[in-house]
Amino acid sequence: MNSLDPVSERALKLNSAFNFPPDARRKILKEFGNSLWDKPAETWSEVSGLSYASADKLKQEAFSFDAPREFERVQSLGARVLFDWEKSYPEILKTLLHAPLAIYVMGEMSETNSLAIVGTRTPTSYGRRMAARFSREGVSSGLTIVSGLARGIDTEAHRAAVENAGKTWAVLGSGFLNLYPAENKKLSDQIVENGGCLISEFPLETKPWPACFPMRNRIISGLSWGVMVVEGKEKSGSLITARIAAEQGRAVFAVPGPIDSPLSEAPHLLIAQGAKLVSHFNDVLEDLPPSCFKEEMKPSEQVFFAPEFPRALSLTKRKILQFIGSQVLGLEEIGVGCGLDFPSLSSDLFELEMDGLIISEPGQRYAIKKRN
Repeated sequence: MNSLDPVSERALKLNSAFNFPPDARRKILKEFGNSLWDKPAETWSEVSGLSYASADKLKQEAFSFDAPREFERVQSLGARVLFDWEKSYPEILKTLLHAPLAIYVMGEMSETNSLAIVGTRTPTSYGRRMAARFSREGVSSGLTIVSGLARGIDTEAHRAAVENAGKTWAVLGSGFLNLYPAENKKLSDQIVENGGCLISEFPLETKPWPACFPMRNRIISGLSWGVMVVEGKEKSGSLITARIAAEQGRAVFAVPGPIDSPLSEAPHLLIAQGAKLVSHFNDVLEDLPPSCFKEEMKPSEQVFFAPEFPRALSLTKRKILQFIGSQVLGLEEIGVGCGLDFPSLSSDLFELEMDGLIISEPGQRYAIKKRN
């Protein structure tokens, strides 16, 4: 769409008033059409079920939004707006009762099978490993990984997908011009460059208000066939996402953790409530529709990289390689996981790299060099 037609302009104006229920805004748009702004707030209230005060505020807020200018700015960024009546709007999202009237998309977004991976913003090294592992195994099975670009588990899931040439979608809790967190700007660029996309229902300049994130969560789950929770406390946002997913009819998965860790509370609670416990990626594939993984890669046929060690390799170096496995890990994660001090670890990693057994990546991250 190169220009904003009258119908789309009205929808974009109403979409901007995101503090009001999307289904109420959709009812108003459908009922009044081009006479939308001529109707009094009382009529808006009757149609939408909102109070008079809320309906009046909604009308004022939506009417004052400069939709044509917003649309031009979206295009200048190389992004686009998808409206819920368009074929380009994701079919899986259309099934939601509270689906947004419109979404902003930057990058490539086509119908695909997807899995959401969410969790705490302050994960342990174990949580980071699990998020990266399941993201990597997800993209290797042909899935698109969906998450929220937040610090912690979200970042690990996105990064692992990008580093393994997979697609990932980042659903923002803010507008494109206020990307949050700011340190993930480079990652967001890599997501788009790698064939994935950024998604938001919020106007371009929307700041990351706390109220935006629960709204964002319903889109994360709504775009996915299933949601996997990796670490989180009992009242975490990831738990909210999982509960929304269950209400939406999505599969819910949980990765168990140490019983004495507060960050195991959310996944363990979900497991107790009936979520699927995940210890291998087959556990995920078994509960997704058959079309959600590549035909040539049946669950029982998945191959995960296991290093072959030279006979002369020390036990410490073997331990490092076994710990890294098929992951891409940082220096600190390897040190903590293997129980090694950093000077000794750095020396061993250097020697392993010189022997052609591992490769180093930006940010002091390491992976096993795959055999041809």
